[in-house]
Amino acid sequence: MENERRLRLSINKAKISVDLNRRLGVISPNLYGCTWDWRDSVRGDSVHGGMWVGDDDTIPHIDGFHPGVIAALKELSLPVIQFFPQSPFYNWEDGVGPREKRPRLLLPWGRVRGHEPVEISNDVGTDEFIRFCRLLGAEPLLDTNENDPLGSKNWVEYCNYDGGTKYARLRAEHGHPEPYKVKYWHVYAWGDMEPDAHARDFRKFAAAARLIDPSIEMIGSAVGGSKWVKAFFETLDRAFTPVMGGISLVDHMAYMHYFGVLMKDVDFTDDDYYRLLRNTEGLDDRLREYDATLRFYSQGRQPWAHNWLQEPYSKQAPQASEMKIVISEWAVNWASRICTMRDAIAAAGILDTYHRWADRIHMALSYNLTGGQALVQTHADKVWVTPTYHLFNMYKPHRNNEAVEIEMECESIEVGQEEGNSDFFGSLSVARDQPLSCLTSSASVNAAGSEVILSVTNRHLTDEIEAQIALEGANKPVSGTLTLLAAKEIRDYNDGENPDRVRPQTEDFEPQDCRFSLNFPPHSITVIRLNI
Repeated sequence: MENERRLRLSINKAKISVDLNRRLGVISPNLYGCTWDWRDSVRGDSVHGGMWVGDDDTIPHIDGFHPGVIAALKELSLPVIQFFPQSPFYNWEDGVGPREKRPRLLLPWGRVRGHEPVEISNDVGTDEFIRFCRLLGAEPLLDTNENDPLGSKNWVEYCNYDGGTKYARLRAEHGHPEPYKVKYWHVYAWGDMEPDAHARDFRKFAAAARLIDPSIEMIGSAVGGSKWVKAFFETLDRAFTPVMGGISLVDHMAYMHYFGVLMKDVDFTDDDYYRLLRNTEGLDDRLREYDATLRFYSQGRQPWAHNWLQEPYSKQAPQASEMKIVISEWAVNWASRICTMRDAIAAAGILDTYHRWADRIHMALSYNLTGGQALVQTHADKVWVTPTYHLFNMYKPHRNNEAVEIEMECESIEVGQEEGNSDFFGSLSVARDQPLSCLTSSASVNAAGSEVILSVTNRHLTDEIEAQIALEGANKPVSGTLTLLAAKEIRDYNDGENPDRVRPQTEDFEPQDCRFSLNFPPHSITVIRLNI
């Protein structure tokens, strides 16, 4: 049997020790959020099109959305979805009201890469996006225009205010009399924006938005690294009324991680693959830097407007605490149109790292739903899910569990680093000639202490890794399952003609003790669930 083949007695290449007594923090479901990009609005009749089909009666739809996409994404129970409408160019008022009257939006970024600017539709605006989130049971997160604090304030009024003002009435006229109560608001900043200018605009918007709805959580941008963030915070604290307009306005700070920018989707070399994995190795160092900065500026932080708001509003406002990390965008390559097994392998290591930082990372949003780190893709009436989708589904049992410490010894892959880490936005350098670990892993235990989840990814392209696994502080397993996601080739992907080329396989798994052995195939992801 397959189970017997995996259980081995001789151990040579790796050791994994899972210590249930060393807890790292609760893994928030918000680590499995995603981003809606304008490309997700592309009609599904184009090659690798998006999820929006509009009012076309020739294609089945649910409120304009592809029903196959809705069904697939419901399975993932996505907790939060970010609306990313290219903030510096976006006017939210262009995306509400009758769709036939909405103007098109011009995105000029194509000229940077030698292409023509792109015109995009405003068919999916505020009301459609929030409806999409409600269909999936996800919390919406809105990215505001950092250049227009007044317009962004009006957006909060449109979404969250229950009254007779212009924008509250406008929402009602569009068929939504009850406030949406959008919880998360991100004030986006592009990398070339000056931190002091961003801080002033952030303060104008955030102070007014909080007075409209004290319960919202405000996310600032940290696009320029630690020096940029320092200047941003110090400008905020120079406010005339610090309690109303200082650091207390910020609940979380957002960072972005891309690890293989403009790397080829399928025609990449083996060296490209290992270079990409090396880029992800800088993540722990960068998170330590984020953590130190946010902890420092959280010292002495007071509850927002705690002396200003009257009951019951003061209790609605978020209470003072350490600011936490939000990963507002992460992907192997934001421009990808085909998502291969390579992308899932890299993503597994990234999520394993986020698990280890569970006590400090509040939210992580992959980019995006149908491109980049895609979860689903469409063509006409066909819908298929990607290897990354399967990874998200396999990792679902980690949510709300407490991450636990892992000690691992394994062989390494010797890879050159001539090109360094230039593809990783804002990453710290990785020392040249440092070996790349064959395995990456994370583990968690549920609140009752009755189930352990262990995830192990073998990143080696050709070698099977044999590992001895020890569960420290655990009772003897009584039952379990093992789910394996593997592919014949690292470049394999799913499409409309072969939607199940890459798919997971699950089998019963019942080790006889807290110490057992497993073989992990090349370029594979394994999730073990054990009842103890």
